[in-house]
Amino acid sequence: GTNTIIVGLGTATEDDVDASISPIVSGYGIVGDSTGNLYFSDSDPTCIVRRVTAITLKVSTYAGARNDCGFLGDGGLAASSKLNKPRGLAILSNVLYIADFTNNRIRAVDLTTTIIRTFAGTGNPVTSLQTNVAATSADFNGPSSIASNAPTGGLFAEDAVACVVRRILVATGIVNTAAGNGVCAAPPASGSFVGPSNSIDAPDVVCSSALGLFYIFKNNAYGLYQQITMSSRIAGGTSAVLYADNIPLTSIRIDRAGGCFLDSSSNLYYSDYVSNRIWRVSIGTSSVRIYAGYVAGVSFPKQLAPFGRITSIWENTLGDMYLTESTQHRVSMISRSTGMATVVAGTGYSAFVADGVLATLAPMASPRTVITDSVGNLYIAEYSGTRIRRVDKDSVLVSTVV
Repeated sequence: GTNTIIVGLGTATEDDVDASISPIVSGYGIVGDSTGNLYFSDSDPTCIVRRVTAITLKVSTYAGARNDCGFLGDGGLAASSKLNKPRGLAILSNVLYIADFTNNRIRAVDLTTTIIRTFAGTGNPVTSLQTNVAATSADFNGPSSIASNAPTGGLFAEDAVACVVRRILVATGIVNTAAGNGVCAAPPASGSFVGPSNSIDAPDVVCSSALGLFYIFKNNAYGLYQQITMSSRIAGGTSAVLYADNIPLTSIRIDRAGGCFLDSSSNLYYSDYVSNRIWRVSIGTSSVRIYAGYVAGVSFPKQLAPFGRITSIWENTLGDMYLTESTQHRVSMISRSTGMATVVAGTGYSAFVADGVLATLAPMASPRTVITDSVGNLYIAEYSGTRIRRVDKDSVLVSTVV
């Protein structure tokens, strides 16, 4: 696909201007409505939610007051309200839900009338976990990631302090826990299941569909979990730093995520902000794919490849160029015949795991220099790893020379 910037360039802060010339200070949540309008939160210190109108691509402030953070406006127009570091957004039944982070609330804006109200939270942090009570009487700890579930008419919200995922039924306004019991503990292992009353760790992001609730934790390497009536890990869970396209779900390391969502074909996408990639998991399959980002198995035209800091270059006898990307902990090659850039060693993660594995599945620690010998074997000097690694030309396995 092709990436196009529609909002975030320029300095025009006023309303009803072209989105492309309007700045974003700290964009956080984003969601679209059924008519194609786009809503995004500009969190800190701007404290507003803005809307890009689909037909005109004009942007305007939809809720909150620019650079005036606080709590104000329930029962009035959203444009006259105050928010405090709004984060996640969700839409359900023509209502926009806003995770009003520092206000410890979830606010709701009727998309027809633009009237804002508090949907959940009292403004106070959680002192004891409350379940089966009115959401407006329940305390919340800085809600950040929220997700709507149309089939059940519910809204999910993570609570990283209490280590729970909360579920609020829109029709009744009653809040319960979907996962976790308020006691932080390691999540369940792959193949085992826990109910919503068992302990989990601090959730980072949540997303939802007819396939259930999905969540990823703040702590690295725990994995992606699915909950229907019980929770279980469906991807990740390994501490091995293998980052490559089209590998088994259980071989991928899943660290903290910036967000996730499911499309109409049951594909789950999540942004891994440790590895700077977007992954796609087709629910019910056994492998994970790279949707966006640069990693082994994905090639870019050399003019567009997102290289890190290049600390050395080397050309082989065929005219192919090798380069070390010290900050991205990998080695890339630009093919002379095709002009395409491809990762040939490293995973983008700084570590040492083992020798005797494919070079593209072997982490490198700040590679500084790369050369080839007369038969095409690759030699890489790791600055932070204090090793010289060799990549065999034929087997593409990596070994330590010294």
